[in-house]
Amino acid sequence: MSGRNGDFLSDAQSVGVKLETSGEHCTGRSNKDSAGTRSELRRERYPNSIVWTPIPVLTWIFPFVGHMGICGSDGIIHDFCGPFCISEGDMAFGNPTRFFCVNQQRQPDLDAAVTTSTAQFRATQSYNFFTNNCHSFVAHVLSHASVPTPGFRRPHWNMVVLACLVFLCGRFVSLPRALWTVLPSLMLWSLVLAFLLR
Repeated sequence: MSGRNGDFLSDAQSVGVKLETSGEHCTGRSNKDSAGTRSELRRERYPNSIVWTPIPVLTWIFPFVGHMGICGSDGIIHDFCGPFCISEGDMAFGNPTRFFCVNQQRQPDLDAAVTTSTAQFRATQSYNFFTNNCHSFVAHVLSHASVPTPGFRRPHWNMVVLACLVFLCGRFVSLPRALWTVLPSLMLWSLVLAFLLR
């Protein structure tokens, strides 16, 4: 992966939709269809997206650490939440607070990869928080779909790349969920700094 943060962000734009500046969202709708996009978000549907939610206490200490899932074109969340268990429709630690759109040119491949990877993980994959976790499942899906990885010439998805991608480029679902994600960590680290500097 590129050692320069700017290169990573530039490459990330080629993988995902320009969330902040483009009129199109993950569904490919234009601004005139934004009401439909908001409706999908209210139903917790995130078509063609990586989704992320904080893990209480752990995310407060390490803000880039959280629980991750992925959605195909139907927007239904798939997340690896335990041994041989892929949850569908919700997440182990609550509704997503951030999401990142995957390039829609890969949509057919992504749908097939979500289906295949879900079946494979349910049949063969035990769970390990450090080595085979929710990030591993998302990385497997994206690699299987041949989605380009920012900073690499060929798909090379892993936990570190995914954590950086969502932390640096992910879009918050709403202001309340942004506050739910950010405030506990800010409060905790403010207290730590205040204690250290007293």
